[in-house]
Amino acid sequence: MIIFVSDGTHLPWGDYWMMVDTLFHGDGSTRFAGFLDFQNEHPVVIAKVLYWLNLRLGDGSNIVLGYVVVLAVAVQLVLINRLLLRSAFRWAERSLLLILSSALLFGMGGSWNFTKSMSGAAWLVANLFAVLAIYLRQNDRSWLAAASAAAATISYGTGLSAWPAVAVVGMARRPWREWWRELPMLGGAVVGYLWYQSAVDRSSDFNPSLRQLLSAAFELLGAPLRIDGWVIPVLAALVVAALAVLALVRTDEESAPWLGLAAYGMATNLSIAFGRWILIQDDPVSRYHSLAAMFWIGATATVLVALRGVVTTRWRDSTPSRLRITTAVAAVAVAAPMLALTWDITDDSTPASNAVTRQDLAAVALRLDLGEDFEWATGWKEDIDMDVLRGHGQYPFSSRWNRDCGLLGDSVDTDDMPEAPFGVLNATAPGKLPGGVVLNADVPDLESIRCVVAVAPDGEVVGAGVLDDSSNFGVHSDGARGFVVVALDDRPSYRIVVFSSRYPDGAVLETGIDAGAVTR
Repeated sequence: MIIFVSDGTHLPWGDYWMMVDTLFHGDGSTRFAGFLDFQNEHPVVIAKVLYWLNLRLGDGSNIVLGYVVVLAVAVQLVLINRLLLRSAFRWAERSLLLILSSALLFGMGGSWNFTKSMSGAAWLVANLFAVLAIYLRQNDRSWLAAASAAAATISYGTGLSAWPAVAVVGMARRPWREWWRELPMLGGAVVGYLWYQSAVDRSSDFNPSLRQLLSAAFELLGAPLRIDGWVIPVLAALVVAALAVLALVRTDEESAPWLGLAAYGMATNLSIAFGRWILIQDDPVSRYHSLAAMFWIGATATVLVALRGVVTTRWRDSTPSRLRITTAVAAVAVAAPMLALTWDITDDSTPASNAVTRQDLAAVALRLDLGEDFEWATGWKEDIDMDVLRGHGQYPFSSRWNRDCGLLGDSVDTDDMPEAPFGVLNATAPGKLPGGVVLNADVPDLESIRCVVAVAPDGEVVGAGVLDDSSNFGVHSDGARGFVVVALDDRPSYRIVVFSSRYPDGAVLETGIDAGAVTR
């Protein structure tokens, strides 16, 4: 996943700009009240702290923040492993559950939250605090568990489910007559809910029916396993019923954290299904992947706890080696199919990967002072104070951006440059990019291309390009690579210049384009 994040774009995605803009006054000083502002009806306090630190200590890179998100999920795995080590599971069971957890949490089906790290900083960090709260409650650190649940609550709306999840852990460890002792945890959920209600207007005429709610929730639950149709409703209903019965009929410290994890996953999926049921069929399910992953990790571990109890009871007179083998076989029978279904997720990363080209082009547009209204550059038409972010060195207004080899606005002498094959194929002037033109070009398939720039007749560098991975994935059959170049739209014609190890001083491509040939 680190490699996948590294291959992404440094330019943050849509919602980031609206959120980070609220963190600064017009003079560039920090606006602390902005950390408490809700976004899309969700608190994002912790995420905004991460945005602020990433910008003040660096340049607000999406990739750097992505590494932080990867670390947050890695810590979740560490906590899950700690729970496994403190359980009665044997090595085979622990290994299967840890591999399954890793495959679910780092599965490519959830790539959205890693490539679009501003999203992962909210969703996955909320998950981290929820898992930490469950871990602390299992270790009798109730006050610290409450603090962690509170941190989850201010991280994102789904974090509110950490409170009932912690309560489930406590209830699973107590006789039912003592369940009332978990009321303070449920009280935390009530306080958090009232805070949410006071901060935003949640009135809606589109609340789902019970059937619509369950249908959307089951679709979300089935996404990590690539199962849809009638299978997931039946399977999930059976699993939920079994978990509920298990929690009611026995006090089991062994299954407590896993019941809590499953409860968290189920509660978060229901909350998302309630709020976004209309959008789920069109909304990228990838962003919700981690919530269903929590449910399946907890449910699988709980089932293995129950199976282990059945095996040790049924064959209690067997030799220790036979018990170990039987338990391992039972664990494989449950976990292996889950792992096989999860491991099949390989192609959900494609949409996120394809969007990288557009983001890199948006960075060029911003460096050219185009798309300031953000409708083309980030997909949002918002009033963003770019002067403040530019002053703080927000990418692409930082030294990290080098698509132009440092030449944008300078002049180069194309008359003294060697000529190379290929050039501009066509050009358009998007209506949402006033003052800009987009050139599609074929560039020779050279080694170590440093940059591809657009040059006006007077030699001024007026644009820069990126490799068009979204359409042709690199090398053409005719020995060319496809590049897309964003340039200023007030020049009479354009030529493409490429800088590489073969042409360190630049080579001008054969085919240019006149402004009159630009599609408008």
